[in-house]
Parts: sequence; structure tokens; C-alpha cells
Amino acid sequence: MPANFNVGALAASKRGLEDARQLVFVLEQLTQAASNVLLVRADGCYHDALRIYGSLHGQVRSRVPGADPLFQALRTFFSRRKRIDELTEKELEQDAKITVQHSQGTRL
Repeated sequence: MPANFNVGALAASKRGLEDARQLVFVLEQLTQAASNVLLVRADGCYHDALRIYGSLHGQVRSRVPGADPLFQALRTFFSRRKRIDELTEKELEQDAKITVQHSQGTRL
């Protein structure tokens, strides 16, 4: 062994490394728990907003005064435009049909 080798320092370094490893493990678990809480709360908020949006939509159809501006403000968050690269339902069904036929060895 080298003259400057210290077994006590090696043992202390090993304990410090193990402590750091345990800390990383605990922090990963904490991060996962925090992410789960965030996801559950965000889901609850989204469902609340959907419920309000649906209620406002019904009020607009019933011509309740003052409901339309609120509905229009929320509408920007709940309406979406079709993306150009997004397939239609008919195109998806056609693709699925071709895939099944291809896997069975038949052609169109």
C-alpha cells in the first residue's frame, strides 16, 4: 500500500458516498411524489374547468345574459384546430384495414 494511504479516510469517503447515494434515492422518490401530486391536482383543475365550460355553454344556448363573454374567453382553451398532419377518422380506419390485410397476407 502507498505510504500516504489512510484506511480511515477511505472508510469515511465510502460512508459519505453511500450517504449521497441514499440522498439521491430519497430525492428521486420525493420528485416522483411531487410529480404525482401535481398531476392529480392539474387533472382536478382541468375537470373543474371543463364542468364550468359545459355549464357556460348551456347558459349561452339558453341566452343567459353575461354568459357569452365568459364562454368565449374559455372557448380559446377548449377548442382546437385540426392539425394538417393529423389523420381523419376515415383515414385511420383505412390505415387499420390495410394493416390487418397486410398482416393476413391479403391485398386490397
